[in-house]
Amino acid sequence: GIDTLVFLMGVSSRQEIAKNLIKAGRNEDEPVAFIEDGFGPNEKTIITTLKTLATSYVEVLSPAVMVVGEVVNLRQKLENKEIALCKI
Repeated sequence: GIDTLVFLMGVSSRQEIAKNLIKAGRNEDEPVAFIEDGFGPNEKTIITTLKTLATSYVEVLSPAVMVVGEVVNLRQKLENKEIALCKI
């Protein structure tokens, strides 16, 4: 299967996307990240799961990119590495 999914312009359909992905067999505990205003001055990342997204209201502002998959869990590792590299 496909490990990582990226949705552009999907903020308004996020709950329906999550429901359909679960219905299609994706793990409901799979992580989801939304990157709002990427590279803009107000960039913000929201982390959730497909299950939470499908069953609850998760506030996300457009423009945002939706990333689904285990790749989302690399975020913390990469942030820590970036911090460590900046200190060298």
